[in-house]
Amino acid sequence: MSRVEEWVLENKDKIEKGVEIMSQGCEILAATVGQFHPILEAVFVASAELLSNPEGKEAKYLTEQFEKVNQKLEGIQDDIEKIALELQRTSLNKQNFDREAQMISQYEKFQEFVIAKPKFKEKKKEKFLSHFENTDHDLNLDGLYNAITGENISGDAVLDVILAIEQRSRRPVEEFCAHLKKLFVVGIIAVMGYTALKEGTVGEDMMKKWQFRMEDVEKRMKAAVDECVNNFPAQAKLDVEHKLVERQGRVDPEFTKFLLDPLAKKYDWVCWSVRVFNHGGIFFWNWLAGKRYHGSGGGINCFDLLTKNKIRIVISFTVDPKPLNKVQIKDQIENERMKGDMISVAESLCKSLPNCLVHAIDFQRGFKKKMAENLQQLIASKKDVVENVMEVFEQGAEVLASIAGDFFPIFSIAAPIVKLAMDNVESKEAEYMKEQFQRVRERLEVISEEIQRINDEVRKSGMDTTYFSVEENITNQFRKYMEILNAKPKFRDAKKKQFLDHFSKTGGDKNLHTLYSAVTGESFSGESVLEITLNYEQKSRRPVEDFCARLKKLFCIGLIAFIGHTALKGCDDEEELLQEWATKMQVVQSKMNAVIEDCINSFPSQAEIDIKRLVRDHKDKSNQQLANMIIENLKGKYDWVSWSVRVFNSPKGFFTIKKDFQCATGKSRFQVPSDENLNVMISYSASPEPLDKAQIQQLVQDQKKVTVPGIAELVFEKIPKCTAHAVKTTCKEMAYSWSFQDELHFFEEFKNCYLFVHSS
Repeated sequence: MSRVEEWVLENKDKIEKGVEIMSQGCEILAATVGQFHPILEAVFVASAELLSNPEGKEAKYLTEQFEKVNQKLEGIQDDIEKIALELQRTSLNKQNFDREAQMISQYEKFQEFVIAKPKFKEKKKEKFLSHFENTDHDLNLDGLYNAITGENISGDAVLDVILAIEQRSRRPVEEFCAHLKKLFVVGIIAVMGYTALKEGTVGEDMMKKWQFRMEDVEKRMKAAVDECVNNFPAQAKLDVEHKLVERQGRVDPEFTKFLLDPLAKKYDWVCWSVRVFNHGGIFFWNWLAGKRYHGSGGGINCFDLLTKNKIRIVISFTVDPKPLNKVQIKDQIENERMKGDMISVAESLCKSLPNCLVHAIDFQRGFKKKMAENLQQLIASKKDVVENVMEVFEQGAEVLASIAGDFFPIFSIAAPIVKLAMDNVESKEAEYMKEQFQRVRERLEVISEEIQRINDEVRKSGMDTTYFSVEENITNQFRKYMEILNAKPKFRDAKKKQFLDHFSKTGGDKNLHTLYSAVTGESFSGESVLEITLNYEQKSRRPVEDFCARLKKLFCIGLIAFIGHTALKGCDDEEELLQEWATKMQVVQSKMNAVIEDCINSFPSQAEIDIKRLVRDHKDKSNQQLANMIIENLKGKYDWVSWSVRVFNSPKGFFTIKKDFQCATGKSRFQVPSDENLNVMISYSASPEPLDKAQIQQLVQDQKKVTVPGIAELVFEKIPKCTAHAVKTTCKEMAYSWSFQDELHFFEEFKNCYLFVHSS
């Protein structure tokens, strides 16, 4: 019996067990440690045997096993894309996608060698060896292992990052581990196959190295899954707290379902019970007792939360529920209620059911406390401290970061303010604090926008980094192609050879395909570069058009070089390639049209966002300065639209009717949110038409009594395709500016009002 026959006979059961595991679900796949080793070792044995004795029964048996593994790994490409998405989200390493794609291609080339007919074995072997060396050898597998251990540039272990991203959700973490395990199997098969074919011997050192590493990886995976399983109570409480941010608590079945459904879905191996009841305004007693613990850390299987509007939420759970004798429980409750209150009921049930959790609630009518005077005194006593804190809050990041502890006065007053508001207590102290909180809110709004802008910058930077090499390769390929056309006849053969070599060394047509995937959003990031640019440029039409033009030029020169390369190589599929890329370019054009149309069609909402930010950031400007800044901003970004801007202060006085001091009619307008005193009204037209100004003047003069609402509505009635804005002359600091041509815009100050009109 040969050495190969002996080895196969000894390891047959282990090999088949390893293959069987590959077909299991994510939960099993993520939990199996060290059981893939026989499959990987078989790669060494099989590779040499397939070359020396391809018709032998051992070679055929091993080939069948590899085919089974291949079938189990059919979905690996989808898995890789999912992994790449996670890696991209955490900015671990933008090269991971290429690395994983290379591992897949190495594995596929090895499979071609394994299943090849004997007469083609040698040729397939050479192709596999060459491809393996050209796709970074075993660096791909080492890089993946380093990502697991955290020995990479970021220093973050990928499993720790996934735990954080998925918020310790067991099923997604198990699924991710299963994806990774399949990828390691693919990579190790290719690496060991290469080593066996190249060196012709079984490398014990390599076997031990990857056996140790895989066991290390699998232990880390198990630890990640255990983290989800063992610490689910703490995570579940955090999840519920996050849900309470989305919706205010209330006592009804819908709200209870709102809390229960996410818990049941995320923690599907746990049974949950949710109770919601009023806490404020009544007396309640809540008894929680029991001896059932979860895990080695201990702790009663429940937690409770109190919402801002005094709704008590109690949630209990078990991972191993047992049947209850409900008749016995009901009888015991009835007996105890005759003796005393629900405390007695709960204590009695705990004694008779020692392994159960009991929650009893007794509602009684109570009384409502009012603490308005004390709370007002508290706020008044801390007024100076609050003002100092507010000054600091508006400073830069360096100052703000160095005095985090000094914000406590603001936080300590937050609770009394809520209580005063809930009790409908009005006081000058409460009003003062509401103003301070509004300042905090406005500053946080700025910070939130800054964070979003930074995020857009990071995504844009990642896009530029990823596709800079693609653009450079395509440009250089085209330049080399043009050198052939511009060369003198005697140099053309030399230039042709240079072009063909350069085209191959710079990725061939892979650059074009990468660019196409980037535009369509089929790349590893899952985001189209057009969408990234649209968000980065804040839907500014001209920069987006410039970017699209640049992309189109890049596709053009890339296709010229690619088709030229095809012709020079003597291939006969030029027509087929042209048809394929004609279809793809139609897709590209439609994507470009979509983002440009988004800029054009959504300009009103984007302009409102832009101007809201501008008004908020320039409160120190006079009304006229602000109006001029707004019009210049709008003209610069939305140059195909005509704009009209009015900025004025609300009238003041005892007899002022606030709602009647202005009236706007027509669709093409918006008012920028600001404080109660400042009014910013903006109207626009993308295709303005001339106005009959004499008609408008006559309409006003014909009115016996000119009122602001009356004149605005009358103008709109007589000129329905217009936007009209009437403002009472009692409004202070009236400022205005527009980009309409004179014949397209009407403005006049009448006795009682200012009137602005233009076509919509």
